[in-house]
Amino acid sequence: MTEIKVHLLRHAHASRAVPGERDHLRGLDDRGRREVESIRDRLLHRPVDVARIVCSTAERARLTLVPLLPALGEPPLRYDDHLYAMGVEAYEAACLAGDAASPVLLVGHNPTIETFVARWCPGNDERLSSGIKPATWITMQLGIDAAGRLLEGRLLSLTPPN
Repeated sequence: MTEIKVHLLRHAHASRAVPGERDHLRGLDDRGRREVESIRDRLLHRPVDVARIVCSTAERARLTLVPLLPALGEPPLRYDDHLYAMGVEAYEAACLAGDAASPVLLVGHNPTIETFVARWCPGNDERLSSGIKPATWITMQLGIDAAGRLLEGRLLSLTPPN
């Protein structure tokens, strides 16, 4: 068995939908932009090792990630529409893609992130009792079996926005 470190980042607070605007195109509101600044500042003071990034193609996910790239050392980045539309299985596949280079950062959406964490780090962790707020950074350690499938692991940290 090998292990993989998975960082999950729920996109920052999104703007309200404008009539006629596709959900996929919603950006960040002022609160979301402040949340991104806070995450960037935290990463500059406490760097996080990331070997690769997979980000949803939704505008709010992109706008959350792009300002953080310099603080992350600009590792290989892939935008994946599946993280927006295909559910927890897409997050699992993203973890295992690219020879499962670790640590991986997935930037995406709720409720899928909550479902992913609950599936792979089961238990009643009180840090999850109030849900996963926008701009929350989660770090997990998961196993990978000999057949290349994810195995349950543990929640290492959950950092909500300031």
